[in-house]
Amino acid sequence: MGDTERDARAKERTILRRDGIVARIRHIHQLASSLATDQAVRPQLAVAIQDLDALWASFEVENNGLLSILSDLDLLTEFPVGLEVEVRSLVVEIKAVWNEAQPASCMSVGTVQRVTYETTGDNSSTSVGSSKDCPVPYAPSPSATMRLPEIPLPYFDGECQNWPAFRDLFGNLVANNDKIPNVTKFYYLVGCLHPDPQEVIKGFSISNESFTLAWDALVERYDKPRRLASSIIDKLINAPVASSENHAALQKFLSVFDENIAILESLQIPDLSSFLLFSLAARCLPTFSRRQFESENNEEYPSIQSVIKFVKARIQVIENAGVQPSGSSSRLS
Repeated sequence: MGDTERDARAKERTILRRDGIVARIRHIHQLASSLATDQAVRPQLAVAIQDLDALWASFEVENNGLLSILSDLDLLTEFPVGLEVEVRSLVVEIKAVWNEAQPASCMSVGTVQRVTYETTGDNSSTSVGSSKDCPVPYAPSPSATMRLPEIPLPYFDGECQNWPAFRDLFGNLVANNDKIPNVTKFYYLVGCLHPDPQEVIKGFSISNESFTLAWDALVERYDKPRRLASSIIDKLINAPVASSENHAALQKFLSVFDENIAILESLQIPDLSSFLLFSLAARCLPTFSRRQFESENNEEYPSIQSVIKFVKARIQVIENAGVQPSGSSSRLS
């Protein structure tokens, strides 16, 4: 892969990361904007706003990185000059709204934004700058005396291919941390979800038991490796043929296949080639036969041999039932 191709791919990844950060900031801004008329969003905003400074810092890193990449590609005209001003305005407005809404006894946003974790020789840790009235984001204690940067919490948009990364990061930072109360974990979880996955947990009331139930509901809904694998294969099968022989078309091809194949490999499917053939074959089955196969199947990742064996059995059932073939137009049903 040449330098230009690497830069182009880095450009796409940087834009995706930057736009994801902008989307989270805009989501927090929407919460802040609705606070005046809907006090029910206060707990969610209280959690989400703790990530604001870290999100702004990440935005600056990604935006400056994009500027450097576009300069290398001689595409500086594509750089959105006004985006930084727009996002900074959103951050300022969010803080202004939140500070205005705070009781006099509670520190404002900007005063309680970072927690300094230090370790001494006896492995004890201290927290500086925290307030029991204003929650602060969790950060793990390091093994040596140092100051850790804030780790922004992940954001889940409901797309199944993004679930594994969200599950692992949120689990390590929040869900599996015994030092965080379950009620606080629940607030964090709600603040990290797009409106679509929020629908999965909207029926849970705020209590110590709610977080475990809500997290289990999300795992049940989205933690489906085979569904993820099938969706990726469908995306690969339905990928359009490149209409022209140029850099952009080839880069689009690479982004579709390289990244999705990497996700497939990360799922560690026991026999990926057989599962790929199964996916191709199963698409051609009549609807009833496909449903019948799934009702009888007990394999996490079915193989091509299993679907062929099933079809042969179906043919035998139809023949034994006395159903006469009606030529190429007949269907198994």
